[in-house]
Amino acid sequence: MNETANHMEQLLESANQYGKLSTELWKLKAVDKSAELLASTTKVLLLLFIFVISFLFCSVGLALFLGSFFSNMPLGFLLTGFVFGLIGILIYIMRNHWIKWPVRNAFIHAILKNSHASTS
Repeated sequence: MNETANHMEQLLESANQYGKLSTELWKLKAVDKSAELLASTTKVLLLLFIFVISFLFCSVGLALFLGSFFSNMPLGFLLTGFVFGLIGILIYIMRNHWIKWPVRNAFIHAILKNSHASTS
């Protein structure tokens, strides 16, 4: 009888340790995913900032070029604005296909990236 109680005590202690380790593992996985998402977001924001600055300089350069080509600076800026307005309308029309779904899929992939490897 004493031996059975001893085994039950060991079993309960092992279950308690398993619960603590499982909780700790879950916390570490959550921290890892959060850090990975933060790093990815930071990388994307930095690249986006560099792209926007480059795009701005190219836009001004194009407007100045068109202005000197037509010998009318305001016309160069107007044409550049018109072209970017058309691009903006196209992006708005295709926003789900070009922006929403790729961002959503990338986010889901980042969250579930190692989940399939650990369950297999």
